[in-house]
Amino acid sequence: MAGTVVVFDFDKTIIDVDSDNWVVDGLGFTARFDELLHTMPWNSMM
Repeated sequence: MAGTVVVFDFDKTIIDVDSDNWVVDGLGFTARFDELLHTMPWNSMM
């Protein structure tokens, strides 16, 4: 089944922060995220 996916990055447009980091920090995953970032690309982490 084919479909459409629309993705919008809200950074500094609708909200005035980096939404990627805000979500990671808000969920309490900052330390783990920083550890894993050295082992995989940013997009995979998100």
